[in-house]
Amino acid sequence: MHVGKSSLASRLVKQSLTALCIALMVPLVGATVAETLLPNTRTSTQQGYTRTSWGLGVVVPDGCGESGGGALNWADVTNTTAVVHIPEITNASAPVYAVLSVMTEDGVVLQAAFGVYPGNESWLVYAMYIENINQVPQHYTWVVNSSEPTAEPGDVVTISIYQSAEHLWGFRASNANTSDSVQRAFGTNSTQPPKVGDQEVFALESYASDSATFRNMGNMTLVSLLADGQRVESGWYLFADWDLLHNPLFVVGGASPAPFVDDSIMNDGRVVWYYYGVWTGGGQFDEAGLILVAMLILAGAALGAVLLVIRYMTKAAGSQGQRKDEERLQDQNRLK
Repeated sequence: MHVGKSSLASRLVKQSLTALCIALMVPLVGATVAETLLPNTRTSTQQGYTRTSWGLGVVVPDGCGESGGGALNWADVTNTTAVVHIPEITNASAPVYAVLSVMTEDGVVLQAAFGVYPGNESWLVYAMYIENINQVPQHYTWVVNSSEPTAEPGDVVTISIYQSAEHLWGFRASNANTSDSVQRAFGTNSTQPPKVGDQEVFALESYASDSATFRNMGNMTLVSLLADGQRVESGWYLFADWDLLHNPLFVVGGASPAPFVDDSIMNDGRVVWYYYGVWTGGGQFDEAGLILVAMLILAGAALGAVLLVIRYMTKAAGSQGQRKDEERLQDQNRLK
């Protein structure tokens, strides 16, 4: 699991430079990129773990609306719980997690998750904490790694991160289908409450970026997100790799999300993660077609920008020439 500090300025710069580079390199790399996303095509990144995970998450700001009619105050929250429907992922090429995260006032990030690893069809429990997300490389302190209870695809699980009466942080993970659970203290020295701000509380996090891992995932669903027993119902938002309007306290994952996985907040308050990357049949696009279309759009945007600059320069040159003609005419009139 991976988290990082969010910087709005750096993310905007990164996205601008990335878009520009992609647009300029379309003629050179278009065919290669399309090929790597074709079904049944394996690349070096698909055969091994990527260095940094990507995440699609739900961010809960301070002041979100709760089911009891009140507003969430992170400084007072002692228990954050996610009720999750596990997706149908059984052939992961790299670790995939359904992860709950909470940052404390002194900057410690606590994480507990159900995850699936290559070669496993069952999901197991993982928990860890990071004392300093600005440290490079990040240092993870594992609390449990591949622990029971197991969860099968389609099971409903609950994950809780809580603070005891003695202000010590712990977690609990359970399978609602079997009633099995595990509960441990994190062991961190932090006794601080959650930090006030925008917390990326829950996410689908993955080190896998190949379409085969997610093609048959069905839906991963955040059935309910609770803060001290009150369901969060409004004011939250989805987060990928950048956001023009928001700046969370921390970010789950650091790489750009896979282009064929998305998430949506439903009208009933559930959040659903799903795969949408392949369409088959006459006249329809497959993944390669979608990527090529996106590339053409970027190339068109770059070309449009160039044409606007040329048009502006031509107009400016014409205006300057016109001014010179007028000045020349005035000089001739004065000489008469």
